[in-house]
Amino acid sequence: MRRLLRCRWTDEELYLLARVEAQLTTDTGKCANVDLLAKLPQLQRTPEAIKGQRRSAKYKGLVKGCLEEIALSASGPASRGSITEQPVEERVLTAESTSEVAQAQDPAIAVDVPLSPKTARVLETLLAGAERRVKCSGRGAENAKRHRRTFRKQTQDDSTPGSGSRRKLRRAKNARVQELFRKYPSRAAAEVLDTLGS
Repeated sequence: MRRLLRCRWTDEELYLLARVEAQLTTDTGKCANVDLLAKLPQLQRTPEAIKGQRRSAKYKGLVKGCLEEIALSASGPASRGSITEQPVEERVLTAESTSEVAQAQDPAIAVDVPLSPKTARVLETLLAGAERRVKCSGRGAENAKRHRRTFRKQTQDDSTPGSGSRRKLRRAKNARVQELFRKYPSRAAAEVLDTLGS
């Protein structure tokens, strides 16, 4: 058996899966993961991945909405003809292409939102980090390392008192590494590999 490996589900894939599940439920009264897999081989997902998505609350809401849509279309004869004319896959693809066109045509809308001081500080910190990452991304690995060292030194100067013993400094450094590993494991691994390489 060929191993299928895909990480994230797009909204279109979720809608398509929910729509097909709703159709199977209304047609046959039941729907299994294997049935969905057989109906939608183009998604290239495993039965376990489908099973995981079917458990989420967001997906259950999509299925409920699709069931209501099918019930409404079954009650109205004019709308029923439009559903049978175009298969679900084609409607999703056309909806996807029209949303891309709409995104390309619509300019970004600026909205003024009042920010609390705490939110403003968090936003400022995030933007500063983003600027720092953008600056580092164009310079290469060596400049990024130097920039990290400078940032680390600045945070060390801010966090350590004027005179600290080696034990205190070592413990503070270990605490920072553990916190970094807990919050950002991949970044911490890169940090460890950088220190081993140099």
